[in-house]
Amino acid sequence: MRCLLSPGRWSSYIPHFHPQPEVYVYKFDRPQGFGAAFIGEDTFRTETNAYVAIPGGDIHPQVTAPGYAMWYSWMIRHLPDDPWAKTRIVCEEHAWLEEDGAEAKIWDPLKK
Repeated sequence: MRCLLSPGRWSSYIPHFHPQPEVYVYKFDRPQGFGAAFIGEDTFRTETNAYVAIPGGDIHPQVTAPGYAMWYSWMIRHLPDDPWAKTRIVCEEHAWLEEDGAEAKIWDPLKK
């Protein structure tokens, strides 16, 4: 599959995982373009022609830096009798983002 991501936006979001492994290959609209891929507890810089291999079971959201559009192609291995479409699991701490009307409240530590 292919995806074009607008500058400063997230993809593979809401953070999720599944047992199937994946590979992502990246391109950016400018040579200096970059982003980040979060795989489990690790963070990797993404840039043109970079790739990440995601083992099954790791969370894997990603983001592109403001000002740079990111394109990627991803491949996922369907395990025998276990296609990806049935096994995507949203991380429990972020599940509220799927609720109707969910929106982040801005926290102002100086406001009393």
